[in-house]
Amino acid sequence: MCEPELPAECLRSGDYELKRIYLLHRFQGSGIGRMLLNEAIRIAVELCRSRLLLGVYRENRDAIRFYEKFGFVVIGERMFNIGKRLLPDLVMARNID
Repeated sequence: MCEPELPAECLRSGDYELKRIYLLHRFQGSGIGRMLLNEAIRIAVELCRSRLLLGVYRENRDAIRFYEKFGFVVIGERMFNIGKRLLPDLVMARNID
């Protein structure tokens, strides 16, 4: 987690960015992702942040649904560099209560 490195039009004061959560396919659905995301939210609360942001590949429907279950909504898009390829990412945000 870090200060946001996302498009300026997506940012507000108090934002914090979750960079990555990756799990091997055989571990998906095991609860590990849920535990990691809950910990990220807990840290954002502890740091008195107002929103947690993340980027997710636009075609990764399973990940998008996972984040939506935690209250994340799409607030923008960006291009994400993987090696020499640029891929479309959705920028998602969740308010921290």
